[in-house]
Amino acid sequence: MTYHPGDQRVIIDGQGYSLRLTLGALAEISERLSASSPKRLSHVLRTLSAPQARILLTCLSVPRIEHENALALSDAEVAAVLPSICSVFEKAFANFSERQNAQ
Repeated sequence: MTYHPGDQRVIIDGQGYSLRLTLGALAEISERLSASSPKRLSHVLRTLSAPQARILLTCLSVPRIEHENALALSDAEVAAVLPSICSVFEKAFANFSERQNAQ
């Protein structure tokens, strides 16, 4: 597995994963969370529930964590990777934010 800038490494149930935000993952997240616009997605991400966090984990994981396996994780296990999930989004959009602030 190749590391990409912005990846976050996590260990879940003894296995290593990279969390990676790609355009495909972003599209899947938007679809599975029924977020029809960037504003709606932002709202959903700010009010994330445990089942929604499992969806994020499924969409971002490399190699892919199947949704059924993500459902088997405890809330504590999912909560433990939330900071890494947040970091993936922060790093992905950091350059965009910096460019917006420079204008």
